[in-house]
Amino acid sequence: MAMNSQLIGNLITKSFILTMGFILLVPSAYKVYRYCIFRSQSVAVNGIIEKPLWGGGLGGRPLIEYKDLQGKSHYFKSKAKTHWFYAPQKGEEIKVFYLEHDPEMAIVDSIFYHLFLPLFFVVIGTSAVVCVFRDGWAEFRDFCKH
Repeated sequence: MAMNSQLIGNLITKSFILTMGFILLVPSAYKVYRYCIFRSQSVAVNGIIEKPLWGGGLGGRPLIEYKDLQGKSHYFKSKAKTHWFYAPQKGEEIKVFYLEHDPEMAIVDSIFYHLFLPLFFVVIGTSAVVCVFRDGWAEFRDFCKH
């Protein structure tokens, strides 16, 4: 009976770690994938910070204006922090990527937000998944030997 409860405990623990690993891995990997596809299909232009602290929060998620290749102005609120240790300034230039066929779809060039941060979670999620499968495989081999 004690052996079964230990096996059930191990199964629950490994299931939890595996679930958490996939919860970290899948969305983060998808974010990196979407960013790479967006960058490959987008046009780079310089935008101008129109309102530095949009929403009144600390950090740097400003309202940005940019002009597409036809000269039409577009505005968007950055989802990525553009400035980490100081407030953005009105009129400051910033690199923007937008889709030529849909100019309303735009992002700020923030490699940390769009690439490094998600890759950090991809590594953690992958490590958790690999650890569960590696330990499970070792236990399976030991079980087969006896």
